[in-house]
Amino acid sequence: MDPRIVHCIIAGDCPDTRRLVRDAIVSHRPHARISEASDHEAAKRIFQIAGADLVIIAQQLSHSVGAELVRALRLDKAYIPLVLVCDPSFDRREALAAGVTHVIEKEKLAESIAYYLPVWLPQR
Repeated sequence: MDPRIVHCIIAGDCPDTRRLVRDAIVSHRPHARISEASDHEAAKRIFQIAGADLVIIAQQLSHSVGAELVRALRLDKAYIPLVLVCDPSFDRREALAAGVTHVIEKEKLAESIAYYLPVWLPQR
């Protein structure tokens, strides 16, 4: 398998936000394989079936919050970066307690992904 190929899951109920995240990842890691999920359960299923190197989660998912997905993935032994995208006013304590790796603000999405992607997914 090509070591440049990484698998990223983007979980969020807003297609525009998922597209922004996908575009930001692909612009820096063009060989990345991207899976998208609109809710908590779909994201968990994708992780259980295909694994992942990185999961980026919207603060609000249909019928749940991002911290719930973080907890569920950590229980499934997801020892990978789990990143939460949120509004600036979001109280990060619950997400950090759940095991999120990093919290980024939605307004700074593209530049945060560009800055942190080499840390989350170092080139192999």
